[in-house]
Amino acid sequence: NIEPINKTMISRQSAPNRQIINHSKIKQILKENSINEISFESLSWQEQIKISAKSDLLIGMHGAGLTNMLFMKSGTKVLELRRNDDDKNNCYFSLASALGIDYYYLLCDVDDYTKLTQQNNFMVDSIEFEKLIKTL
Repeated sequence: NIEPINKTMISRQSAPNRQIINHSKIKQILKENSINEISFESLSWQEQIKISAKSDLLIGMHGAGLTNMLFMKSGTKVLELRRNDDDKNNCYFSLASALGIDYYYLLCDVDDYTKLTQQNNFMVDSIEFEKLIKTL
């Protein structure tokens, strides 16, 4: 009996910032690749842990939601959506490495480069996103 692969994207579409500007296109790619988009903000801590622990792939924007990889198994995968001019914040790469989780990232444009990462919305390159998803 083979267990299904659980692929999860942490959604921020209901948050005031760090939303995906071209969400409709990304949502379509997620659906085509059987990736569940879940708003962790609406879940209890226990529910977030349960989902993360069952995920073989966790996708999220740079931010605290990615710390949920702490509950993933060694050998699983994390994909971080990062601001394209951010070459300093490598905390999730370091965490994934320490946990034995395969780390991937995709650089994204933001809507206002004068603001902090946490205050921006991201434009995800849908072609590159889809290519990366298919290789994972």
